[in-house]
Amino acid sequence: MQAPDENLQEIHTLLFEISSDIDKLNSTLISDKNIPENISRNVAMLADKIDALNDLIRIL
Repeated sequence: MQAPDENLQEIHTLLFEISSDIDKLNSTLISDKNIPENISRNVAMLADKIDALNDLIRIL
């Protein structure tokens, strides 16, 4: 079983990777005008939620 600090570090790393991936996806959606607006909007909402989760995890 991992120590709590190791688990927390893994959570931070995973959230950083997810945030990075969603930023790349968001950039692609912004630059590609053929993407439907509802998909772009949903990705933006997901990105906001991931950012909020990231902020909450940083407090731990």
